Amino acid sequence: MKLLQLLLLTLIGAIFAEAQVGGITQFPSIGPGSVVPADITLAAGSFPCNPTSGSAAATNCPIVYTPAQTLSYYGAVPGGIADQSTAIQNWINYLEASDPSGICNVPGTYNVASSILVSQIRSLNLVMYGCSFVWTGASTTAPMWEIQNVAYSSFYGGTIQGSSSKQLAEAFRIDNSGSGVTSSHNLWQDTRIEGTAGYINYAFRNDVVGPLTNQNNDFMQFEHVTISNTAVAAFSIEGDQAVGWKMHNTTVNSNGNGQYAVSGGASVGAAAYIDWDGGFVGSNTTADFRFKPPASPNYTTHIKNLASEGSARLLQTDQSGGTMAIVLESVNWDSSGINADHKAMLLQSPGPYTFINCGIGSSTGVAMTVSWGSQFTQNFTPPVLDLIDTTFQTSVSTTATLFLGGTAPTLAQNSWIRNGNSTFVAIVPQNLAYNASSFTATSIGSPSVFSVTPVGTTGVATWTYKVVGIDAAGNHTAVSGATSTTTGNATLNGTNYNAILLVGGAGAVQYQIYRTASGGTPSTTGLIATVISVGGNNYTYNDQGAAGDSSTAPTTATTGYFNGPIGGSPFVALTDNTTVTWAIGSVQFAAADLTFTVHSGSRTLNITGPLSGGSYVLWIKQDGTGGEGLTLGSGCTWKVSGGGSGAITPSVGANAVDVLAFTYDGTNCYANFNKNFN
Repeated sequence: MKLLQLLLLTLIGAIFAEAQVGGITQFPSIGPGSVVPADITLAAGSFPCNPTSGSAAATNCPIVYTPAQTLSYYGAVPGGIADQSTAIQNWINYLEASDPSGICNVPGTYNVASSILVSQIRSLNLVMYGCSFVWTGASTTAPMWEIQNVAYSSFYGGTIQGSSSKQLAEAFRIDNSGSGVTSSHNLWQDTRIEGTAGYINYAFRNDVVGPLTNQNNDFMQFEHVTISNTAVAAFSIEGDQAVGWKMHNTTVNSNGNGQYAVSGGASVGAAAYIDWDGGFVGSNTTADFRFKPPASPNYTTHIKNLASEGSARLLQTDQSGGTMAIVLESVNWDSSGINADHKAMLLQSPGPYTFINCGIGSSTGVAMTVSWGSQFTQNFTPPVLDLIDTTFQTSVSTTATLFLGGTAPTLAQNSWIRNGNSTFVAIVPQNLAYNASSFTATSIGSPSVFSVTPVGTTGVATWTYKVVGIDAAGNHTAVSGATSTTTGNATLNGTNYNAILLVGGAGAVQYQIYRTASGGTPSTTGLIATVISVGGNNYTYNDQGAAGDSSTAPTTATTGYFNGPIGGSPFVALTDNTTVTWAIGSVQFAAADLTFTVHSGSRTLNITGPLSGGSYVLWIKQDGTGGEGLTLGSGCTWKVSGGGSGAITPSVGANAVDVLAFTYDGTNCYANFNKNFN
């Protein structure tokens, strides 16, 4: 029998030519003494003898496969004929018992009708480039590959396919029986999962139902994995101890068949903490990412450098009583397949959420919203959302793009919410009266004291400094004005130096100090120090000749601005009187409506609380009588376009409507006055 097997292998080797598949040299038949060359390479680099374990680097070394390590040795025949499950399982059993490195050496399609169990093994390496495995089994609940109690193992290449006649529950089920090897640190690289119109429910599922235990299954890694057409989820992470799954340059395209790219918490309220970097997800019918935070959070989910298009929603979090930190960075999402509720994000847990350099957009003429809070109980802690260089953009010119419900969270950072006309749109709280005080823009106050005092031997050298305040989240102010000394020593050292004193603004936790002009030695400029408080809001630094790094201090703040209409209804109604005061309330954007109902001939408009850089709009209306005037009063120095100086003349006709729009620069209100919109 042994001789017959060897003759058969030799015959197959004469029929099939050597092939290059997936960047690796494939030998259709490996007979006695055959050696896979030492320079086998994969697309991502040299083939490792063992995967990375902890901090130890992977080892690259020659790979020599004996016949018993090859799939064909066990009688597996490609070509889509008969069931190859027994041969594949015998191959795996040998590798588990004797030698944990194996290769699918004959490329082709293998029918699989029963689950393949890989269990209780460390450091298994399976190379399956060019090999496709098609589910032909009767079970609609079994996985094709069950990866149970497996650690530090690698699966290279291979394609898993479903079919229209046989629904496959899971391509890979990753679980833990509760004893033996603890499942963790496994790698899939260049693997393809092809559901074909939803014929595979899950590509990778961490299943904890039935006899399986909710423990570990941590730190799985997926490199250049491609998944299409799963019916439920590409990745379903269902155990609350399954953390640290990393997807790198992974593609998930459901083509309108699947609900999620990643679903966490479908069974037990899992954390599903992931680190997703690069790739594409799209055409998911419920959400690209869905998470249900655990009761005891311990990691942050980070999704970055990702493009998504055609899905119903980008992100959904479920209310579970727990919290979960989620960071989206450099994520671009388009709403061409958005849900009927038009919610690009549905955030139902407190977060905190941070969106950095993201573009959330609607390019297909539908409204788009981010929503949370409307279904919460009164005592529920609202989400915390930080927007940093993030854009919410919709092509609908009249629909708000951000909806807030419940107790409004704090919105901060340098972000934009725009509609299709590239104008700012209202933030509309769901089921709440408009309340400007619900929305705040975090900021750092200016230093109340900033001085430079020479110590030691003075001189006539001029040294100049500027400072930048930083808050607890790492956001910074724009650079301050300059402070100088003209009596400094020309050479700064431990004896002769410049003592810098700051009494910092509220919200600052540290200050960066920039030397912007040198009076001698050292001649360098730029950042010279970052200092923390020495008590209260007091900050000190002695410039004893520190070298500057030549950098330029930031001129634009990343704190104190939310570039959208903060709070308030679209038009706050002002009360008419001989003196009308518009309390803007230190918000960046506001609008008000003043109807003349007091017939005294004229009144004075005073404003309070404008912010430097803020933009404001006032509708001025005559009642049915008309004939009233308005004088621009205190709160700023008015400068009206068209040579209007500081005065305007409202239209006097009955029911006439005028619009006063102005921008405040810290001193002046630069106004445009447009008349008679009747």
